[in-house]
Amino acid sequence: MHEVSVQYMETIGFDDLDDELLINKFSRLQMIDFSCRMNFDECLSKMNAQLVSYLDDGVKLPVNLEASIFCYGLMASASVNELKYFTQIWLEMQGSQDTEYRLKIIDAMGCYADENALYDYMETITAVENSVRYRQYEYIEVLQSAYSKTREGIGAVIRFLTRYSGTAATRTRTPNLI
Repeated sequence: MHEVSVQYMETIGFDDLDDELLINKFSRLQMIDFSCRMNFDECLSKMNAQLVSYLDDGVKLPVNLEASIFCYGLMASASVNELKYFTQIWLEMQGSQDTEYRLKIIDAMGCYADENALYDYMETITAVENSVRYRQYEYIEVLQSAYSKTREGIGAVIRFLTRYSGTAATRTRTPNLI
């Protein structure tokens, strides 16, 4: 499968083109998702490089690739223990008023495959209100992103809910959280 992925991405490329067919845009997203989830180095490296360019240099990302770049860029940065970009993207989400953008980042944060970092990320929902700016519906999204993306996230959620189930249930307004 690795060879198929490499050949396909060499044919259509990683970069989104303004004038290309929608089927190519869609298939690119599917192949990026497949390749990065299979931990193919080429895919993770490319997504990480684009995330770094976005965060460090302000390079604009194609809107339809943002979620993939955020998720797999963070996944790649976790593999080299680079917490800087995880923190930086979280701070960017905190400063944004754009609901769609905030949710895209919250969802991508769960891709960071480091159990301790994800645990700390979930602890932000227990912070004193107003010290961390989450909207009511975002609390549950934080938990959902952590357990749905990586196996490290599952361990982090179990640890988190063991310690904070009452607080998490109150904040998410989900009484039967466990």
